[in-house]
Amino acid sequence: MNSIAVISGDLVLYWNGIVLALGLAAGLCLSLALYPRYNRHSAAVWVFFPFAVLLGLILSRLIYWYCHIEQFGSFWECLASPNTGSYAMPGVILGVLGAAQVSKKLKLVQRSGRLLDAVAPGLSLSLAFVRLSELFNSSGRSRITIQKPLFQRLPFAVPVTDSSGAVSWSLAAFFLSFLALLVITVVLVRLYLRYRRYPMADGSNPNGNVFCLFLLLWGATEVIIDSVRNDSCLMHFTLLKQLNPYASFVSLGQVFAGVTILIVMIRFTAVRVRGKGWSFKLVLGWLLFLASLFGAGFLGEYRVQRTANYALCYAIMAASLILLTVVILLVYRSCVDKTPPEDEFTV
Repeated sequence: MNSIAVISGDLVLYWNGIVLALGLAAGLCLSLALYPRYNRHSAAVWVFFPFAVLLGLILSRLIYWYCHIEQFGSFWECLASPNTGSYAMPGVILGVLGAAQVSKKLKLVQRSGRLLDAVAPGLSLSLAFVRLSELFNSSGRSRITIQKPLFQRLPFAVPVTDSSGAVSWSLAAFFLSFLALLVITVVLVRLYLRYRRYPMADGSNPNGNVFCLFLLLWGATEVIIDSVRNDSCLMHFTLLKQLNPYASFVSLGQVFAGVTILIVMIRFTAVRVRGKGWSFKLVLGWLLFLASLFGAGFLGEYRVQRTANYALCYAIMAASLILLTVVILLVYRSCVDKTPPEDEFTV
């Protein structure tokens, strides 16, 4: 598909750039619609947004450049060529966290978690458009080919032409991620509107919980989506080259997603223990959580790279990630006090 949308003299507009711009606008509008529900004004969102875009763009392209350094002459070339390659999602999330701290430092919000909760659905929606933009370049394709004609179409597959002109149908990892992020957006809106005000079992405020749930849901989908991509950001080291034989096959996106999921589990566990103490169900939850990590990491990702048994390995990985998500959601539910306070507006 032609990636150029408009040519007028020296002006060239690309379809993926247009989709990205629409995604940013959609995410901003959704955040502005949600934030005033529990806050007095939207100044924090307006300040947050440009910093989030700038930091997210720089960090995501920096990580992508480092992991695909052979594609670019320098980082500045990578940054100046947004239509080449893709964006590393960990960089986007780190940029969002940094922008929230800027709003807090400027006294526009008392707690960054309160702002992050409101922008989490908009962030998910914007990330969905980032994935959709990959329709107009060569990113987000999978090494898995689709043989059955019934599935040789979106949302399952896209055509890929090799150097000899032969056409094959590659699994459309980017489009599956796009659909998953749309579903996550709807879930997060529901969570924000219904559970945002509910205090926690230990008496603490709920700031940051919705954003933590975003990290959980995004991380669980990113682990499997990043595994099937043929352009994953694999880890390699320039200074500690002796580590490359042991880590160069590991996806940076998967590691980042796994670490954030672990942090979310620890956060909710700490709240549960402070409020209600340990219980058999919580211990069982941790055992299932660890078992799901083993299933996704070893039986899924590790085995698929050595056996190429895609159907079995990815079925195990998907089941493990679903179990992991359900366990953390149940731990979160056990932390929530079912009596919400009265509505109150803060900066």
